[in-house]
Amino acid sequence: MIYTKCILLPSSPDDGWRISVMSRHTLNDGITPDPRIQVYGFNEWLLKVAPPSVLIGDYYKRGLS
Repeated sequence: MIYTKCILLPSSPDDGWRISVMSRHTLNDGITPDPRIQVYGFNEWLLKVAPPSVLIGDYYKRGLS
């Protein structure tokens, strides 16, 4: 079974294996690391299933965030 949970929420023993599918762990500028996202907050980072950077950049350029 697969469950989803916000990466900003603390992990709990019931979470199981936590996987990040974000294309980047940065603030809106795409460069500055987001201090709210800690490397110990997830077990694995699957960039292969993350949206491409150009799509994320377009999202922020349109002001949808």
